[in-house]
Amino acid sequence: MFFRQSQLEERRKARLLQVREQEKILARQLREKVKTKREVERLVLKEHVDTALAEAHEVELRELEEKYLSRVNSVGQGHRDAQQVNEVSTTNT
Repeated sequence: MFFRQSQLEERRKARLLQVREQEKILARQLREKVKTKREVERLVLKEHVDTALAEAHEVELRELEEKYLSRVNSVGQGHRDAQQVNEVSTTNT
């Protein structure tokens, strides 16, 4: 009877150790799965942010180019206006 109880106790301990080991394996697999999922989400978010920043940069660059061309045109128009005023004043004198 004592021998049987001892065997049962050893089996119970062995089973408990086996279950603990299985739980460790499952926990490790779950951590890896969460880590991988988090990394994928981070990469997707980074890609979205990079795309949004690139688009914003392109818009800003286009706006600056338009302002530049407008100002260059204004300077050119100022020169033409000054030339016309000069021509009118020289013909009147």
